[in-house]
Amino acid sequence: NNLAVAVFGWTVHHRAFLVDYWRFEGDCLSLESDPWAKLKDLIYNKVYIAEDGKKYRIQLTLIDSGYAQSTVFEFCNKTDGTLPIKGLPDVQKGSSNKEFKEVTSPMGTTVFNINVNFYKDRWQASLKRPWDKDGTQQEFCFNVPTDVTEKQLKELTVETRVEDFNPVTNAFRGFKWNRAPSADNELWDLIGYNNAAVDIIAHDVSKRAGRKDVNW
Repeated sequence: NNLAVAVFGWTVHHRAFLVDYWRFEGDCLSLESDPWAKLKDLIYNKVYIAEDGKKYRIQLTLIDSGYAQSTVFEFCNKTDGTLPIKGLPDVQKGSSNKEFKEVTSPMGTTVFNINVNFYKDRWQASLKRPWDKDGTQQEFCFNVPTDVTEKQLKELTVETRVEDFNPVTNAFRGFKWNRAPSADNELWDLIGYNNAAVDIIAHDVSKRAGRKDVNW
């Protein structure tokens, strides 16, 4: 019944700035509904103006296709600058990097499988990084506007990293992220997906330049 939509700005050394965060409420199964219309208007028409007058537009939009997959695929096929994604807990076989893997769906749609554990591990550590406001921020520092609500910020902390054991052999398999039932965690997902968007752009630029690896 809603699209959770976050706009992030990224600066040097992966410093992240949450610019806007909404929930577009309505019937999300129909592309004719208000949430999808608002999202499309944001992608095509929204312009952010910095203090120095420079204008910024949305560069890339990733949309989670874990729910209402066909609707997401159809929207992305009709909307420039959008990619459907699927969050998965581990690196996929055959992937050339640890952040994501580009695949083609049976419908012929390009989809990016996002390694959500990679980004959650990264940002769990990053959210704890202090900044005294006098020196330059460390890399991967997270910034939010003053009007972000406490309820929204709590979406960043509802998941916990726990040990994962094989249910049959009880052998330790590593770690996984658990979310309390019915707890909202959309902003936590969205910061990871937005970081993946930056990495996908960098990967594309590097690939076009004939490089095998991303060199920031």
